[in-house]
Amino acid sequence: MENEQLLLEKLESSSWSPGEAQDKVLAEILEKNAATDYFNRHGLRAATKEVFRQRAPVIEYEDIKDEINRIADGEAATLLCANPIADMFTSSGTSGGAHKLFPKVEGHYAVSKYFFDLATALLNRDLPGLRTGKALYFLYVRSGRKTPGGLPAYPALTGYYNSLEFRNRPFDPSNDYTSPLEVILCTDSVQASYCHLLCGLIHARDVTKLGCFFASVFVRSIRCLEAWWQELSRDIRTGTLSERVVDPACREAVEKILRPDPELANVIDEACSSGSLKGIVRKLWPSAKAIDTVVTGAMEQYVGEVDYLTDGLPIASMIYASSESFFGVNLKPLCEPSQISYMFLPETSYYEFLPVARSEEKASREEPVELVDVEQGHEYELVITTNAGLYRYRMGDVLRVEGFHNKAPLFSFVCRTNVLLSIDSDKTDEKELQTAVMNAFAALRNGVTSKEGEAIRLTDYTSYADLSSNPPHYVIYWELSSELHLEPEKAGECCYKMEESLSVVYHRGRMERSIGALELRLVTPGTFNRIADDAASRGGSVSQFKLPRCIKKNATRMLEIVESGVYQQYFSPRAPKY
Repeated sequence: MENEQLLLEKLESSSWSPGEAQDKVLAEILEKNAATDYFNRHGLRAATKEVFRQRAPVIEYEDIKDEINRIADGEAATLLCANPIADMFTSSGTSGGAHKLFPKVEGHYAVSKYFFDLATALLNRDLPGLRTGKALYFLYVRSGRKTPGGLPAYPALTGYYNSLEFRNRPFDPSNDYTSPLEVILCTDSVQASYCHLLCGLIHARDVTKLGCFFASVFVRSIRCLEAWWQELSRDIRTGTLSERVVDPACREAVEKILRPDPELANVIDEACSSGSLKGIVRKLWPSAKAIDTVVTGAMEQYVGEVDYLTDGLPIASMIYASSESFFGVNLKPLCEPSQISYMFLPETSYYEFLPVARSEEKASREEPVELVDVEQGHEYELVITTNAGLYRYRMGDVLRVEGFHNKAPLFSFVCRTNVLLSIDSDKTDEKELQTAVMNAFAALRNGVTSKEGEAIRLTDYTSYADLSSNPPHYVIYWELSSELHLEPEKAGECCYKMEESLSVVYHRGRMERSIGALELRLVTPGTFNRIADDAASRGGSVSQFKLPRCIKKNATRMLEIVESGVYQQYFSPRAPKY
């Protein structure tokens, strides 16, 4: 508790002087990397902040891809940064393209641990009872690969869970994981999932919080109970581990804590035998007080599913981070998901913000401003500078300034800058698509129930721009919690509701017939899980998997999987008014 208090005091102190901290961070980056090829090329030797902001270009990944590939091929790290590069991170790569590579430099895992420790301290401050129990966290790693130059490359979370900072962390009662380290480090995601659930059930009476980095992975992990609950119950009833667990280290670690517990097995049988997972988390882990998982951005869609599985347990979305860097923490862990904002920690990276004009016309962009110069209510694209070779790098995240904590801005996530769907002059982004889908489903779900009598839920969705039709049109894929054949009239109105929620530019395209009627395709439950399974089978990270909100034309494998699950198609009956 004493260490947590120090962390909170440091956070409070930094919120009063973010400008000074940012100047110090940038000065250290400029001094350390002055002799790099990149700095020489842009005239940045011995550069001041003013010279750096004047001469260094604002870049995207493609601008430094050549240098990163050369480093991966074995050339000196000094192409981009002074720090030695012993390994590299791979991005989640779930947008239909290839994984991006990012250099990993010394000190990264210390920053990662600092953010996770700070998030824990904030959550414990608001829910002190978490310290008295155990934490069921679904943490996964992937096998790494070698770059052509021999550098190990793996997802950022895989690197952290394998790091000495994580392995040798001091005991913390509020992060006393139910799963042994051998389970966390098991590279077979199916065996790891089974063992996470089993270990969580073994300690079911003591679990006070559950979590996973992304809400999508949390939902997927809990839903494994549908297929495995009888097997898990049998393991606990007999005290013998299922033969499905063949990883030697994993098996040995779990067998050490597995004991016959018929009473607990009866609880599992009673909770799971109904065929519904509604409120299953409260039933199996009755002492749970919160779910620690990210539900902003692309993860916002899963709030309803998390609520369904947990019977409304508080969701703490604590950290804003990416493969490139860690950025901010949520100062109000128990706020509603729609109210989440993050304070950026000014001492870890240097931040700039490109003002974004969101209108029906093409967004105009100005020069980036510093952290201390952002204005409340305005939207910006995040630009970062780090010690790992990213200088004025556009993250592609649009943020809104919601207010301030002392002198530190608080940012909410708005959307990604990249347009998801576009056929003519229409530009539909992630936020617009989500609003359209949510509005349509809200109008549909009233009075629609599954065969079991439960309200139908939208478990996930994605989209595709079908340019082969005449005229081209949007295709929206929905996966519902139960297979449902809608009445054509009701489904058509659902399609119309989505169109009605899109921009006036889209409406004009529909009226002028340059855009065809929006199409809704329903896919069988489990279809999107098959995409995650396929990504994992090809080396993707289970922990970092995010279903893309739009399937790109070149993602043929993903499109084939989605199309194989389609069982019903509907079109909008008319164009929205313009």
